[in-house]
Amino acid sequence: MKKLKSVISIALSVFLTCNIITSCSKSKTESSGKLSILIQNNASQDVDGINTLIANYKKDHPQIEIKIENMTEPDKIEKVTSEKSDYDVLICERNLMISMARQGSLADISSSIGNNKVIDKFYGIVSTYGRVDNKYFGMGIIPYSMNFIYNREQAAAIVGNSDDTNLAALLKMSKDKNIKIPVALPKDMDISLAIASIVADNMINESDLEKNFDIGEEKYKNFSQMQQVFNYMNTLNKDYGINTDKFLATDSSIVKKVESGEVPFAFVTTLSSKELSESKKIGVANSNLMDSLKINPPVIIDHIVCQLQNAKNKDEVSRFIDYISDDKAYESLAAEGIITGNRSANSKLKEVQSQMLWPITVANENNIVFYHNLPYKMKPILIEQTKSILNGGYSGSEWQNILSKTYSKEK
Repeated sequence: MKKLKSVISIALSVFLTCNIITSCSKSKTESSGKLSILIQNNASQDVDGINTLIANYKKDHPQIEIKIENMTEPDKIEKVTSEKSDYDVLICERNLMISMARQGSLADISSSIGNNKVIDKFYGIVSTYGRVDNKYFGMGIIPYSMNFIYNREQAAAIVGNSDDTNLAALLKMSKDKNIKIPVALPKDMDISLAIASIVADNMINESDLEKNFDIGEEKYKNFSQMQQVFNYMNTLNKDYGINTDKFLATDSSIVKKVESGEVPFAFVTTLSSKELSESKKIGVANSNLMDSLKINPPVIIDHIVCQLQNAKNKDEVSRFIDYISDDKAYESLAAEGIITGNRSANSKLKEVQSQMLWPITVANENNIVFYHNLPYKMKPILIEQTKSILNGGYSGSEWQNILSKTYSKEK
């Protein structure tokens, strides 16, 4: 009996010792995980969704030490990430991604996109935004589109059909009745650039812009389609009275005023749609500007998750990409009424939200907003020229002016 007790005692001791060692080893491994994330432009409206994703990731992986840093200037981001290996993940705009991918600063994550079945779980535009030269260097987060929404009762009284009201009819009503158009856009998007983006969506081959990204002033002159965009903006200014004074800057709360009929319509993005989850009083205008021109609204993704080539913590980057590729990650966003690029999460959307979602569901590479396929240094000059057109300052040489000012320092 004593011998049996002795054997049992020894066995228990060995078991407990092994268990303690395994436990300590596991604890040590889990606590050593690190992930450093650099975010470009953390002031944009879609960042709320990104912050929620990261916060939920932290909850699910408390053992990982996550460091987040924000930086605005693209030039500084390129310099810092190339000189130091302090960061693992970069969440940035597409034009910065293109620039850095071609410099070899970003890792090809095509295998992660494939293994996680991103193309099946998400709308095509999510992976398309992260593709450069037929490789995936990132995955888009929180796509959004621009929509004209209107009060159905007022539309029925004025334009006759509350179910299929087109954009041209709303613009004509605005001109004839001298009604200002309330606009709720992200802070970093100018209304003139937003209009240029809608016009450009069916006039420009985005894959051509991507292939010829930042090719220099002389070669860019061959892109005559760019000037056609500005020509058509001039038509909108002259024939429809679309000028900067026509728009009234507001915020997401404007959708409630459209719903109540306090204002007849507004220009908003799907980022404002959570205010409207079950509204039946609001319609979404189709994109007919003229009988001969139907425009599918561009889809914008301001933040793309990328892996830096010199990342120290590659395993943790893979774990993070696996997380944002999973349907579960977007459930909490869907519960808040936020439209995402995830098919499963968006299946729960109702009424007007599902109408606003349509451009995102059908978007392809030609629906990437045009300025995301142009060098980031060009954006302020694009805004300057588009504003000038809406203020009646059309010259017919807008594209040439943009190129001259963009590349003047290189001469």
